[in-house]
Amino acid sequence: MLALALVGYGQLAALTTSGLADRLRAAGANVVIGGEVQQPFFSPTGRFLNVNGDDVQVFEYALTPLAGYEASKVAPDGMAVGKAIHIAWLAPPHFYAAGRIIVIYLGVDRAMMHLLGSVLGPPFAGTDCTGTWSSIGGCQTLSGQLNG
Repeated sequence: MLALALVGYGQLAALTTSGLADRLRAAGANVVIGGEVQQPFFSPTGRFLNVNGDDVQVFEYALTPLAGYEASKVAPDGMAVGKAIHIAWLAPPHFYAAGRIIVIYLGVDRAMMHLLGSVLGPPFAGTDCTGTWSSIGGCQTLSGQLNG
């Protein structure tokens, strides 16, 4: 599993939180580095980046392999990480990873997802919700079925 999580890490192995902020700015984004954020399933304390008015969570690891290992614990839909069976996200989660960082974006803004993808590559996990989002049930389509 670790080998799968490390795919794509080589080219951006030195990417850090401030490096990500610089790359986003170079892509035309307004970026402000904010306060700390904790997620119980990731070992480092993260930082908020406010990118064009939306918050993004960035977790920076001392070693690239550790970031890859923790990324490998994220379920493909982003609704579980490690021992966390169901995470009640406030909006659809999108997980990106590059080098020493893991990035979480919660939201549906296609421009934000495109911006993050252009800098970090495609998300390695997440939910593409086209229905109504519920922190309890995830994505609900108009028929009420889970979509994800």
